[in-house]
Amino acid sequence: MIIPISLYLKDFLSFKEELIQFKQSVTTCVMGRNLTEDSQESNGSGKSALQSGMALVYPGSISRKVTTAKMVRRVCKEAVVCHEAYNSKTCETILIERTIPIKGSEVVNIYKYKDRDKFEADKISFKVSIPSTLEANKWIEAYTGINNSDISNYFIPNELTYTSFFNLNDTKAKELISRFSNADTIDSVFNIIK
Repeated sequence: MIIPISLYLKDFLSFKEELIQFKQSVTTCVMGRNLTEDSQESNGSGKSALQSGMALVYPGSISRKVTTAKMVRRVCKEAVVCHEAYNSKTCETILIERTIPIKGSEVVNIYKYKDRDKFEADKISFKVSIPSTLEANKWIEAYTGINNSDISNYFIPNELTYTSFFNLNDTKAKELISRFSNADTIDSVFNIIK
C-alpha cells in the first residue's frame, strides 16, 4: 500500500511555494484562499491546483486540458512537484520529483530509500536510473500500482473524470474487483487442482 507523506509544489499553477504534510487516518478539509479580492469571502484558488499536483505525480498527467507549460505559474521559468510516499509492502520510501519547464522537456527524478538519514547524506546513491519521462511514468505505475484511471476515479475524483462503480460495464467492474482482491493469484491454482 502506498501511503502519502508529503507534497511540495513550487511555481505550480496557483502555488508559489507550498509543502503539504499528510496526516494518516485523518480526513482533511481543503479550502482555497482568495488572495486577489479582499471583499470576497469565497473559497478561492488552490483546491484544483493541489488536486492537479497530486494527479501529476503518479501518471504524469492532469485532468485539466492544458499543456505542460500552462502548469507553470505566471512569470516563472519552471514548476516543481515533489511527492514523498511510503510503500508498506517493501518498507521503502519513494520520492518523485517532477520539474516542468516552460520550454524543453520535463525531468523526472525518482529516489527509493529505507533510511532517511542515509538518503539525506547521499541522495544520489538512492536515485533510480530511468532514461526518460515516459519510462519514469511506467516505472511509477508498476511500482505503486496506481494508474491514471485510479487517480481520477478513486483517489482524486472530480465531476469531470469520476465514473461510479455501479455505472461500469461488467468487464471493467470485474477487472477492478480482481485488482483489489488479488483474485488473479487464484488463476495459477487451477492448473494444480486439475
